[in-house]
Amino acid sequence: RGPGFVPQGWEPERREVLSRLIASDPLPLKAEPPTSDLLQFCEICQCYKPPRAHHCSDCGRCVLWMDHHCPWTGTCVGHDNMAAFVQFTHYVPVACLHALIIHLEIPIRLFLLWYRGQRTIFWKVLTKVHSLVAIVMGIVALVVMLLVGSLAFDLHWSLANNLSMVEELLVDKAKDRRFVSKEAQFLFPYDLGEKGNYEEVFGSSWLTWILPIKFGGSPIWPSLRE
Repeated sequence: RGPGFVPQGWEPERREVLSRLIASDPLPLKAEPPTSDLLQFCEICQCYKPPRAHHCSDCGRCVLWMDHHCPWTGTCVGHDNMAAFVQFTHYVPVACLHALIIHLEIPIRLFLLWYRGQRTIFWKVLTKVHSLVAIVMGIVALVVMLLVGSLAFDLHWSLANNLSMVEELLVDKAKDRRFVSKEAQFLFPYDLGEKGNYEEVFGSSWLTWILPIKFGGSPIWPSLRE
């Protein structure tokens, strides 16, 4: 199942599609548009794409709520693993900070030896294998903590707005197009407010926020703003 792949050959039932047409905006002459006018069809997967689904050329499948393809995990980040991915980007910096604090013992000891003028002992400690390993591992922990921590920080903007990386590009294009044509401002239909957006990914229980327990709104028909 991975990140949440669209079942191959998937096609929604007509009642599903029609029930989601905006009731307050009745169709002219009671016309019922075909599914092909409402949902995109993927020629590769031979299936319709549910809202927020996109085809990933690396995975070779359409992914529900696709955010991006992560080369480090070897798969996409989508509906089924978005919460776990966000938790991963938070727990890794915490683990790296813990490792960094442990490995700081050697650099601090070396600094004190140099500061006190104990040069002979300083070089003796520095040339030991465990000292060199501790210094290298400390640097690695610091770099990973900063890189993954910056990703975790950036993800909060996406979560607060309920926008995937793919949708950020699409929304920017829609806003630019409407600005040029002087149309009404584009409103992202899946923005449920900051609290609702976070709960759409993590749920309302504190357990699903801190543990990799699968949760998420409907993968096929995401919640719409009122």
